[in-house]
Order: sequence, then structure tokens, then C-alpha cells
Amino acid sequence: MHNLIRYWNQNRKKIITIIVAIVFFIIIIQILNQMAKEQREMEKQNSNTNTYDTSLPTESIVGGATITAEETENNVEIIQQFINYCNNKDITNAYAMLTKECKETLFKTQADFENGYYNIIFTSEKIANIENFLSENDQYTYRLTLHNNMLATGKLDEKTFQDYITIDQTSDNGKLNINSFIKKNSINKETESNDIKISVIAQEIYKDYEIYEIKVENNRNTPILIDTRSNSKSVYIVGDNNVSYNSLIHEIASNLYEVPAHFNRTYRIKFNKIYSVDVKTRGVVFSDIVPDSEAYRNNPEEMKQRYRISVSI
Repeated sequence: MHNLIRYWNQNRKKIITIIVAIVFFIIIIQILNQMAKEQREMEKQNSNTNTYDTSLPTESIVGGATITAEETENNVEIIQQFINYCNNKDITNAYAMLTKECKETLFKTQADFENGYYNIIFTSEKIANIENFLSENDQYTYRLTLHNNMLATGKLDEKTFQDYITIDQTSDNGKLNINSFIKKNSINKETESNDIKISVIAQEIYKDYEIYEIKVENNRNTPILIDTRSNSKSVYIVGDNNVSYNSLIHEIASNLYEVPAHFNRTYRIKFNKIYSVDVKTRGVVFSDIVPDSEAYRNNPEEMKQRYRISVSI
């Protein structure tokens, strides 16, 4: 014991130096191992073009429709390709993946897509949690929760962005409808009554609402009002479940409610109908049409006459 103490006293600095060197070496090895692990994970994320989460459910959240594992793989790869293009700032190829209907409805030009979608969401590299939301025929809608890729940015950021992306396997011009846009249908149905014709031209379906392109033709000798704005439920759509869904017609400028004699206007009217594969829209109703807007303005208390026009679709 005496010899050990004497050895320590004689070689204290040397022993301490060796111990410090060993500890420092162990710490360096641990740091290098952690860096290598993070690098491997980053490379896995960056090369993830053809990978997907095999735990993704084949059964949709809404409606419970089931698709095959092969369809799931193909759909997720399409979405992942779009995300990769955006992460790599390849805006041209990302825009090319949108369907013709999505471009015509939301992003008519690549610049519109860049400013209205890409610049808002892809301010940094994103990774996505992809969920099978609903399926109908050859259209598959997925709910995406987009997170910042912390391995790429080196920053902890809990901010997320949610989108609903629909894959349209019937489309020949791109595959994706983004920004919660699900599909567009041509309607071209009309009803004429009392020299007023209402035509429902097209239907745009989004995850949380529907928009209808509607043309009102006034063939009367007096100007008309399509709505008096006195009742928020006077313009609505009807589902095949016999439930009415109110419009947001108040979003239209009030001076456009009047249609002059022998004139027509085309409107885009939004309705509060959440998308469901089980409930289709069967009709559009205008129930508060004033047949003479001048008489109504001059004496609204006396001008009580109203027309109700319904268009079955």
C-alpha cells in the first residue's frame, strides 16, 4: 500500500494526464458515433423518393373503404415524389404533377403555384405523416401533416402544416389535387321560371366546402335581385340525405346581387358542405328572388313578392 501511494505521488501528473486523455478519447468517440448516426438518418430522409411507411393503413379514416397494399405503396410514392420535388426546389416538376383541373381551378400558372403554395409551405425541408383519409372509385384522398425536417435544418420547430391531397388515377394530365381540392365536376343543369333562368355550370369539391359556378339570366323587363340578404338560409344546396347546406353568398359584393333586365351574371358561390362519399348534392335552391329590384328599393315593405327557383343536379 505504501509503495502504491509513493508511486502515485511520484507520477501524479502523468497518471492524471493519461486519465484525462482516455476520458477525452471516449467522449470524442461518442460524439463521432452520434454524428454518424444522424448523418445516416439524414441520408435516409434525403434519398426517400421511393420509400414509404409500410404501417400506413389501407383502410380510409372516413367511410372505411379498403385499398390494397400495392395501391397504398403506389399512392404514397406519388405523394412522396411531389414532396421531394418541393424539398429540392424543383418547382417545375412539382407543378407538372398537378392535374389539369387543379391547375385551372387553383393555380393557373407555375408562378401561382410557387407563390400560393410552395412559398407558404416549403420555407424549409419538410417530412410528412401520410394518412389514408377517404377513397372513392379511382380517387384517393390523403391527409398530410407536414413537419420541418429537423435533421436537415438543425432546428427544433413544432410548427406543422396540414393539407389534403387527392390522387386521381383517371387523370392523364398529372395525378394530384392539392390544397384540399378534391375534384371538379361539370354539371350544366338549368331551370327557367318566370323568365329567369338559373344554370349550374360546375361544382368544385373541397374537403370542407363546395363551390358552384352559377349563371343567372334575367329575361324580364325589370331588374331582379337574386337575394335580399335578409335571411342567411335563403340560398342553399340539398343533399340526398335531405339536409340543407347554407351558402356563403354574403361573400359576394352586394351591388352584384342585382341582375339588370335582359342581362346575365355568373357567380361562384361557396356552400358549407363537408365532403362525404356517402352524401351527394342533389339540388341548388334560390328561395328569395325579387322580381323587381327597383320597386323593392323604393318600397321594400310593399314589395313582398318572391320567386323560388330550384335546379336539380
